Amino acid sequence: MLNSREKKLLLISAVIALVFLAGRGLPLVQDWYAERGQVIEQIAMDVAREQQLLADAELWSQRRQEIEARAQAMSSQVFQETTVPLLSASIQRLVREHASASDINISGASLAESLATEGWLLVQQEMSFSMSDQSNTLAFLERLENSQPYLAVSEFTMRRVRNQYTGSLTVVGFSRSGSAAPVLEARR
Repeated sequence: MLNSREKKLLLISAVIALVFLAGRGLPLVQDWYAERGQVIEQIAMDVAREQQLLADAELWSQRRQEIEARAQAMSSQVFQETTVPLLSASIQRLVREHASASDINISGASLAESLATEGWLLVQQEMSFSMSDQSNTLAFLERLENSQPYLAVSEFTMRRVRNQYTGSLTVVGFSRSGSAAPVLEARR
């Protein structure tokens, strides 16, 4: 067995080991415990965020559908032509169709004015008209206002000459310019 001297050495070794473990091991355990607490806290925050995202998924899906519907409605409001001559011709054709349906004669058109900026093209077209019944004016303007693609009337003048009414109107149409292609991607 062990004698008293060996017991003392063993006891001193145990005390030194305990002091060493307390001095070195305790901070390591505390660091590990603190790090573990941070990991648990981060996981809890991630879980809460994921639960919130799941709760908001329906809202975001609904918003996406609304935006896509709005984008589709807006795309029907602009002309598809990407150059000034084509856009001007489309505007003239559409105005003539609405005028014909309202018993108004388009007698002439001036050279179209255009403005291109940041991927958009605006064309302003002045046209002369004549009609025999001034009550056709309201139907004509309503047709222009409700037209697809949208035509804005920026100026309108009318005067009576004998038994006929003559005047001019300026309409404005918009389209995407050739440098900016309209892109609507659905991300799922």
